[in-house]
Amino acid sequence: MSNSRTNTSTRDVVFNSVSIVNSVTERPKELTGLWNAINIYENIFNNVVTGTIEMKDGVNVYAELGLHGQEYLWISFSKPGDTDKLTKYEKAFRIYKVSEKEPSESQIQSYVIHFCSEELIFSNQITISRSLKDMVISDYVYSICTRDLRINNNKLDLLNNFEWSVGVQNFVVPALHPFDAIDILTQNAFSASLSPFMFFENNQGFNFISLEGMFGKSPLTTLNYSNAKITEDASTAAFKNANQISKMKFANSFDMLRNTQKLTYSGRLYTLDILRQRYDKNDYNVRKMPETNFIDGKNVPINNAANRNEKELTEEFGTKLFYHITNKGQTNTPYLSSRAFRVVDTNIESTLVQRESLLNLLNNTILNCTVPGNTLFTVGNIVEIEMPSFASNAPNMRNIDPYLSGKYLITAVRHVLVPSGGHQTLLTVNKNSLSSPLDRADRSSRNYRKMRNA
Repeated sequence: MSNSRTNTSTRDVVFNSVSIVNSVTERPKELTGLWNAINIYENIFNNVVTGTIEMKDGVNVYAELGLHGQEYLWISFSKPGDTDKLTKYEKAFRIYKVSEKEPSESQIQSYVIHFCSEELIFSNQITISRSLKDMVISDYVYSICTRDLRINNNKLDLLNNFEWSVGVQNFVVPALHPFDAIDILTQNAFSASLSPFMFFENNQGFNFISLEGMFGKSPLTTLNYSNAKITEDASTAAFKNANQISKMKFANSFDMLRNTQKLTYSGRLYTLDILRQRYDKNDYNVRKMPETNFIDGKNVPINNAANRNEKELTEEFGTKLFYHITNKGQTNTPYLSSRAFRVVDTNIESTLVQRESLLNLLNNTILNCTVPGNTLFTVGNIVEIEMPSFASNAPNMRNIDPYLSGKYLITAVRHVLVPSGGHQTLLTVNKNSLSSPLDRADRSSRNYRKMRNA
């Protein structure tokens, strides 16, 4: 019996069903022999799962089913002989668009069907207006998911995919679509260690979880990169080949210009209290964040080199300035306290700057890689990567990069399927810290000072 956790290959997949269900005919229309490729996309920055299916239609399914955007696509595939429910992919999607429709051969037309989770279409159809009072944001988000979007319970795993935020807050939702309301609420949610939250869907359901919660997960597996397949002991070769990166490219290793234009290492927040007619200055330094906000320990991907002001990157707070209204501490003003009036703190000092910094830092290192098809790879999970140092190796040795090896967060997934049985998974994985700390700068270096001030 095969097991997708330990043994998989790019062609090792069985399609149980790829069919369209419309609102007129009772019987689903199987698309066997009518499609060329399926792409299924997950992204940590998107609310739902989306995808496309490339059609080569010689029996005019388009007209037979009267496709117009109120149909559903059912996709089910698994590994041959695999009975593990976690690795079997089954999901219903809403068809929302057809594009690139043109004749390709005699009596044959090609087109691309675009699909997404039903919740996205439903969210666009309704609005909610509601006063949310004295609750933590996770309660608000869960309420919208169940009460308004009516998301199926099997898509909301409160034990694994739904994390509870901290801090009681008040919100008014003014005629917003549910996902728009969730996006705004998510921007204001944080954990006890000031870690920002994300809301997204993967093949396990909807997730409302902090970066800290994702970073704390155990790695799904260890991926390795080599130009040749592993041919050692047959008992271990299958497992290692199953986790082999066939292609890889760093979309970004670091970008100092971007990171100093955006709030990544440091910044400043000015807050204005209208009631007390005062303003405060709040300085932010990424090194002061709790270690749990970093994926591989608190090894921030910069050292302590100084600029022309003899300051580190984390000491120049003018990188980006924020201005915002605050109500911090208003409950303690004599007028309100004497009347037992309570003001719910918006906690803007604990969320606005930290969220932008940590999300920018998450994009410091971005790796795109191709691995054998496996549905266990979902966004929001962690993988370990053994990154080679790309240097000459001694016999029987494999040098590992001390900085870029280690844990990575899966931020985007693309499952590519072809009817002949092929399945590849394209991963985008991100890293906001280094496995080993960078060497400390030599502040007395004459050459460095000369170049810096040249």
